[in-house]
Amino acid sequence: MTMQTLSESVTGGIRERQIVVGEATGALWTADDAIGAPPLLLIGHAERQNRTKPDVIALGHAYARAGYTVVAIDAPCHGGRHRTSRHWELIDDMAVRAAVGDMGTAADLFHAEIAPQGVAEWHATLDALQQLDEVDAAGPVGFLGVALGSLIGIPFLAADDRVTAAVLGLLRRDSVDESATRVRIPVEFRLQWDDELVPRDAALTLYDDLGSAEKALHANAGGHLDVPAHETESALRFFARHLGANPSPRFERLGVESLGSLQ
Repeated sequence: MTMQTLSESVTGGIRERQIVVGEATGALWTADDAIGAPPLLLIGHAERQNRTKPDVIALGHAYARAGYTVVAIDAPCHGGRHRTSRHWELIDDMAVRAAVGDMGTAADLFHAEIAPQGVAEWHATLDALQQLDEVDAAGPVGFLGVALGSLIGIPFLAADDRVTAAVLGLLRRDSVDESATRVRIPVEFRLQWDDELVPRDAALTLYDDLGSAEKALHANAGGHLDVPAHETESALRFFARHLGANPSPRFERLGVESLGSLQ
């Protein structure tokens, strides 16, 4: 499967291409003056995000400026993607259950429906990216995705040995199957101590079950959306160690003050 470019623009020295691989819509960011084949970074967005949201764009720009080729694809049912009657049924069920405080069960059903497609689309997207002249097919690959990004990302990482290192987290153990034990690459894992959506013990169990010999737990006070911004900088240093590129970009130039809550 090949990647199609739908549009291309340059803003602030960052080249952005709107792309599609099969049914998956996405965006590809690189520094306009990039030389050679920079390391590749895959971004799996969180729930209710997509490639066009300001936070995702800012994150793509930040990592492109730091010396990466960055791609984000919209998860199934996100970013204006097609929704089947089954999808709408599950979405309506979430709204009904949310009204009585049972959002978690409905969200689990919805995510279980879309996750297998999302995993397959990451495999296909990586295949397509490695066909590009500007990408080193044998070069390092990073994956960055928390919450929904981890839910789709963990089974993807368990099955695709082309990924070198990953930042994951904000997810319960029972949201994914035994694939967590087959993730063997270096991982930086985020946990919010007072997460109202992800019970602490369930997140710790997921971290413990990851099969990585090298993994680090980053636990911070606060709720699901209160991840401190310094975790974004920590992730960049983590990827610099494992993938190369610049460990300290100037996030302030991009207005990235609160990306910790997103990624």
